[in-house]
Amino acid sequence: MKIMEKIAVAVALSIGSCAAQASTIYTNEASFLAAAGNALSFESFETVRSSTSTQYNFADVSFACTGTQFCPSFFGTSGVLAHDGAQSVFFASPDTATFTFTQAISAFGIWIGGAGDVASLTLTAALGNGDTAPVLTNYSTPNTTTWNYFGIVADTAFTSITFTPTNIGDGIYFDALRYQAAAVNDVPEPASALLFGIAGAGLLALRRKRGARR
Repeated sequence: MKIMEKIAVAVALSIGSCAAQASTIYTNEASFLAAAGNALSFESFETVRSSTSTQYNFADVSFACTGTQFCPSFFGTSGVLAHDGAQSVFFASPDTATFTFTQAISAFGIWIGGAGDVASLTLTAALGNGDTAPVLTNYSTPNTTTWNYFGIVADTAFTSITFTPTNIGDGIYFDALRYQAAAVNDVPEPASALLFGIAGAGLLALRRKRGARR
């Protein structure tokens, strides 16, 4: 088999492995907790370790906004709306908000408040492993204190999750975050799997080529 054919086979195997990976979404906290297991960490956003105009850092996770319409003027921690404790973190649409963890996780669950009271809202989540998930779809409510739950358990570990809203001027709050550190033997993220496949094929071809010269 030629070198390029070997590389093509490795890439195909890597892509096939990535395609088989999946994430499961939960809209009920009890169901998420049952699926994620007991080894969950908890963050209620009560204690800020450090902050900048666009990022707040907590024990093992940071919360950042990206955009220009309301970020960073309407962003940060707030005592106006809280599901647990005295405060939550918040941002406003159409900017985006990202949670980034100090270590890879495989499960993420959080309460989302205040969404959809300005206009119908579709909110999506993009995981650092390449997966995307619907959070709220064409959602609206006249009650500014309504909370919705979003949880996701992923087959592939990730270190960040970004929330992107569609409407404008909607204050969106997050609180009572639970997350699970990924096991050390979790499948690598798609980009890593692809890279390992290509590298392996290249090393194999090089070894055989050198052997043929002897």
